[in-house]
Amino acid sequence: MTRRINRNKIVSKMNASQLLRFIELGQCWLLPESEVKRRTALVQDTIIDYSSVSATFDKFFKLKGTAKSIKPALIMVHLRPISDVMLADFIQGLCEFMLFLGSKNEEHAQNCETLMRPSLNKLQEFLESDLWRNLIIGFEVTGEESQTINGMTIPFSPEAILMHIERIGAFPLIADDIASIKSDFMSYNESLYAKKDKSSVFDQLDSLPQFSFDPVVISRVYSECLRFELITVTLVQFILAITLANFTNVVFTPEYKGQHLFYSLSKTMGQSWYTEVTSKSGWRKGTCSGHKQRLEHDKWARALKRLFPESD
Repeated sequence: MTRRINRNKIVSKMNASQLLRFIELGQCWLLPESEVKRRTALVQDTIIDYSSVSATFDKFFKLKGTAKSIKPALIMVHLRPISDVMLADFIQGLCEFMLFLGSKNEEHAQNCETLMRPSLNKLQEFLESDLWRNLIIGFEVTGEESQTINGMTIPFSPEAILMHIERIGAFPLIADDIASIKSDFMSYNESLYAKKDKSSVFDQLDSLPQFSFDPVVISRVYSECLRFELITVTLVQFILAITLANFTNVVFTPEYKGQHLFYSLSKTMGQSWYTEVTSKSGWRKGTCSGHKQRLEHDKWARALKRLFPESD
């Protein structure tokens, strides 16, 4: 059974910046309900018309497997960038697909691709957007759940799940996909924070702290840096560098991303830490904060921005 998207429920869980972004994306993507109803009726009427004039279409469309091919259109009816013409082309392409199944004529297959590709490209762009992901995450993530590992509590927030989606390169389409990603996120946390000795990574540093930090956030920063091959050090070495504000033994590839990392970390670590870490690295604060435009479309920087949204 398809669950109805409750936009109000999702919006109620957002902070101010998230809400503004949601409204911005919503205005860009989503049509009002009256238009959705009109376009849904258009799709249904078009299917009926094709079924009445094409016995082949009617035969294959009624099969359990191929009938599911109409489901993308039921999402497309919501999307502003997909015009009525593109929607009609999609249905016509679906008809060509049914004709191909009946005849194996490659011309029908080519017509299908030509007609359906523009709307499918827009649909894929929407399904990869934070707007859609926030909507389906809202079905499975309440923001009130958490996971405790070795005395450390890790919250299941929408932001954490979005980050994990990017981390593993997932492509969730429905709420059930989010449930699987949530389970994978739990396993990821267990592997990251599980004790390998009698004491945890963080316990081993009890005698060293000069600067305090949020271990969950810093560990996620480390994970993103490792995933995008910015660093090669271990988690213990990374935390030690954070704690002592000393990255002289850490090599950043490329260097300017290391500078941007310092700038981003300063938002949670504070200006005293920022001053010390840049001084020890021989970098100026102005240089470290000057790479935002250069990294505007960088995937690592985008992942980091989710952790430190105030570092814009």
